[in-house]
Amino acid sequence: MYIKEINITGFKSYKDITTIRDLSPKHNVVIGRNGSGKSNFFAAIQFVLSSEFTSITQHNRHAFLHESVGAKSATARVEIVFDNMDHRIPTESEEVRIVRTLTMKNDTYSIDGKSVTKTEIVNMMESAGFSRSNPYYIVKQGKITELATASDAYRLKLIKEVAGTRVFDEKKEESTKILTETQGKIEKSVTLLGYINERLKKLEEEKEDLKEYQKWDKMKRSIEYTIFDKEITEAKAKLEKLTDQRTKINTEQNKIGIERAIAERQAQLDELQPRYQKLLEEESSKDSDIRIMDQRCKELYAKQGHPEQFRTVAERDKHLKTELQWIDRQSYEMKNQIEEIKKSIRADEEEKETLGQRLRQEKILLEDLSIKMNKLSQEIKHKKEQLNKAITRRMDDSHLEKEKREKLTMLQYDVNRMEEDFRRLTPKATMSGITSIKTILDEYKHKRIFPEVVNGYYGRLIDLFNCTPEFNKAIEVTAESRLFYHVVEDDKVAMKLLESVNERSLPGEFNFYPLNRILDTQPREIIDKEARPLIECLQFDQKFNNVFKMVFKDYALVPRLDVGTRVARNEAFNCVTMDGDQISHRGPLTGGYMDVKRLKLDLVRRLKNAENDKNDLEKEIDCLTEKISASLNVVDQIRLEIAKRETEIQTLNNGYHDCLAKKQITSELLNKLSNNADNEPKMAQITKLKNRLKELTAQKESVNNQLKTPLEAGLTEAERDKINKMEDDIKKGKDDLDELRKERADLGNRIQTINNELQHKLFKKREHLNALIESNAGEKSNRLDTEQAEIKLIYERVKKLLDIIGVLDFNIEEYSKKKAELTTFLEKSQEKQKELEKSLEEFAKNAEIFCTKIANIQSKREEYSKKIKEIGPLPADAHGTYDKLPLKQLDKRLTEAMNHLKKYENVNKKACEQFIQAASQKDDLSRRVNELQKNEQAIKDLLTVLENRRYETLHLTFKQVAKYFSEVFRKLIPNGSANLIMQTLEKSLSTRSTTTLSHSTTMQSGAETETTIGEQSSMPERVLHELETFVGTSIKVSFTGGTETRDITSLSGGQKTLVALALIFAIQKCDPAPFYLFDEIDAALDQEHRRAIAEMIHDLSQTAQFITTTFRAELLEHAEKFYGVRVRDKVSYIDEIAKASAFDFVQDDQAHT
Repeated sequence: MYIKEINITGFKSYKDITTIRDLSPKHNVVIGRNGSGKSNFFAAIQFVLSSEFTSITQHNRHAFLHESVGAKSATARVEIVFDNMDHRIPTESEEVRIVRTLTMKNDTYSIDGKSVTKTEIVNMMESAGFSRSNPYYIVKQGKITELATASDAYRLKLIKEVAGTRVFDEKKEESTKILTETQGKIEKSVTLLGYINERLKKLEEEKEDLKEYQKWDKMKRSIEYTIFDKEITEAKAKLEKLTDQRTKINTEQNKIGIERAIAERQAQLDELQPRYQKLLEEESSKDSDIRIMDQRCKELYAKQGHPEQFRTVAERDKHLKTELQWIDRQSYEMKNQIEEIKKSIRADEEEKETLGQRLRQEKILLEDLSIKMNKLSQEIKHKKEQLNKAITRRMDDSHLEKEKREKLTMLQYDVNRMEEDFRRLTPKATMSGITSIKTILDEYKHKRIFPEVVNGYYGRLIDLFNCTPEFNKAIEVTAESRLFYHVVEDDKVAMKLLESVNERSLPGEFNFYPLNRILDTQPREIIDKEARPLIECLQFDQKFNNVFKMVFKDYALVPRLDVGTRVARNEAFNCVTMDGDQISHRGPLTGGYMDVKRLKLDLVRRLKNAENDKNDLEKEIDCLTEKISASLNVVDQIRLEIAKRETEIQTLNNGYHDCLAKKQITSELLNKLSNNADNEPKMAQITKLKNRLKELTAQKESVNNQLKTPLEAGLTEAERDKINKMEDDIKKGKDDLDELRKERADLGNRIQTINNELQHKLFKKREHLNALIESNAGEKSNRLDTEQAEIKLIYERVKKLLDIIGVLDFNIEEYSKKKAELTTFLEKSQEKQKELEKSLEEFAKNAEIFCTKIANIQSKREEYSKKIKEIGPLPADAHGTYDKLPLKQLDKRLTEAMNHLKKYENVNKKACEQFIQAASQKDDLSRRVNELQKNEQAIKDLLTVLENRRYETLHLTFKQVAKYFSEVFRKLIPNGSANLIMQTLEKSLSTRSTTTLSHSTTMQSGAETETTIGEQSSMPERVLHELETFVGTSIKVSFTGGTETRDITSLSGGQKTLVALALIFAIQKCDPAPFYLFDEIDAALDQEHRRAIAEMIHDLSQTAQFITTTFRAELLEHAEKFYGVRVRDKVSYIDEIAKASAFDFVQDDQAHT
């Protein structure tokens, strides 16, 4: 890896685009006069890569923008192109372009055209071998002098920087701060635990009293409920029974009253009817006798007038015979009338028999209809039982579905929370890219287009493997942002997705792993037995083998840092521990505390599992919904069948009432025919006709008697006496007849009144009551069956509801117990660790409030009656425990319970709840104290480990720098020698001073005496504080090869520069970088030393790139590329020049100076 090309635009003295192409991977020299822009060229490289210009304020940006003749540049842009053929930068590209663009408002970085942050640039350069702890891969003017004249303390600080102990110091400071906070929290928690323990002791005593109180109160409420329930049930049953009896008695009483009235009226009729009939016959007979006597009188008077009327007997007899013929005709007609009337009476009797038969048939039909209605009522009862079961099943399924939906809501909340955490932990650009890709794929699926893209997208890298949780930290710190790269079938899929993203102007960062572009590379084997390839910790489809090998092939999983250091040094593997500490084979060590809550890998796994659980739950809910829908269909079907049968019953009931009405009409007709009121006029007419026949017979007899008498003038004395007697009898008979008619009329009126009352009132009422009784019997029977079925259904539902209430009571109690745990968990999840003290104080203050809220919730449940509401929440065994006991025994039990309850009038009824709450708080707080104590110990252990590692790292780095310093100095000065010596406090223990000097002697001699990290970890406690005695690093050198050495402060300026350069080269060999920038490092050296430096750079350029500036010819000797810097009108230009031109320029410059 080396710098291949540099493009500068608008940066300091460089106005237009200035391109330095084809830089050599070895040694490149830049020459130019003072003020031409050489340092600005170096500054441009630092502008992109160094941390010196990371934050540029608004005020200081003017200094970086080009300003010369004409308008000032609005943008400063520097692009550095790296050759990445060795893939030292972790990307598949063989050329990497890093650009920084600065304006008065914006400061942006990009890699290969994609916007990135400065942190990503630094991380990428570190992964390529640039250590942020070693700033000497860029050496500016004055840096050599600064180091040459630096104090021993400054050089010790430099060694510490190279060793990376600053990271350990930061971690130690952070851990110490956390330790102090943790100890404070432990102290607060212990105090609160003491308060809770005292509260628990008091609640324990109150809880025992409350248990005894609850025992008797439970019995009291159960007995009261049973008594009240029995009284209510018994009262309802008695009320219904008495109501039915009263209705029945009233109906029967009315019927009996009507029957009695009918009997009385019938008795009156039976008494009056013979008398009336007798009077009628007497009247008719009397009237007939009067008419006969009157007729005899008329005949006698007519006989007296015969001589005047008829001249002869024959003429008279002829007239009489004519009269006899008329009499015979009248008699015949009257006999026929009598016979017709008798036929009519017989027809009435036959109709009466027909009506009786019809009445009997209608009664049979009514019984048949009643049987059918009873049968349908039984079917309805059976169907309602089925309906009850179906409704119960639907209610159970609905209850289960409700529970599932509540669980789904909680699960959805967890998913949303984890998604929010994922968005918070993931860079915005990456998250936007994931969302955009998902949007496009959803659109493709919805529209059913581009199936090759949908099928060719396999997901993010993090979705394509599994691993055990203990490897999460190691995998996440290794893969970093690559976990969210998108794996696709080939580059066509990636290009299509990017094309769609651009068409829709969707935001985000998009990185792809096309399988067809990733080469199959064979990973190296790890020799060390304590290490293993990190890729072996993953489980994935072999289809993606090349992808995972490309990401993880150069990484080894190690149990400890000392193993990682050994493997990285000996086998050139990047190592990572289970805790996420990383050891690069190029030297840097990174790591420290990692918050498990911020691990994206674990979060994605939990999110994926939660989404799977949510999908399973949604399927279960869909299944339950279909089941409930089917149950609803069954319920609707049963209700339709019930409605159908109820319609049939209604039709039968209508027919029943119609038949009942017909029966009533038939009964009325039969009653009317059974009464003689209609036949009396006919009988009276027959009597009248018979009397008329009697009269005609008497008249005929009289006429016949006249035929036998001679025609005489006048009447005999006997006949006159007879006429007078008959006239007297007629007069007396008429008087008697008037009295008989009056008596008969009065009696007839009475009989008519009674008949009217019977026919129009009493008979109708009796029929109505009979119909009502028959109708009510059927309707009540049907209603009774229906109501019994409904009562059974209600009882079953009430029982079900009571069971549910019991379960709810139990659930409320369980929820009350879990409330504190859930509240604590919620606080623990939402609050940071630094807010624990405040949370504990608020938790203690709100404990009593939570208990009160729980008690209020439990007291708000609805009860089924006023008496039962006064009882309060029922125990689980309130139903069925005392149902079989009689009321007397229940009253006795109730009295006993009340007497026991009087002993506990002042009992704390919330003691159990408060005890459970306090116990839960204690357990939670104890758990937190234990966790805090564990954290405290872990932090202390971490501090110890940090001190050990800090010492080990500084010791190892110092030894390596000392060794390389001696080697480099000996190469620069073949007869010379140089040593680095660690300075310690004079007041230190002699054992410590001796140990330190011994180490110094070893380092001076260059022997490689190695002390392993494992041995260092077991050093005594006193060695852990060895670092505190280090005060500086001194240099002892000899330029003549003698035993006498000199301190750097006693050297000349050139010698100091040479020593400083030797130290810089030693640091670079200890922590090598891919390239180096040296700005006039040979300015203070003489020709011999410049030649030695040039030789050193030439040797080092075989493995690293060098870009140097100089005014001397020695550095030009071995360089491969030469560039000249010139300035015109305050604008700098750089051009590639030949080696000879470079020598000419140097010689010319030396001649002028």
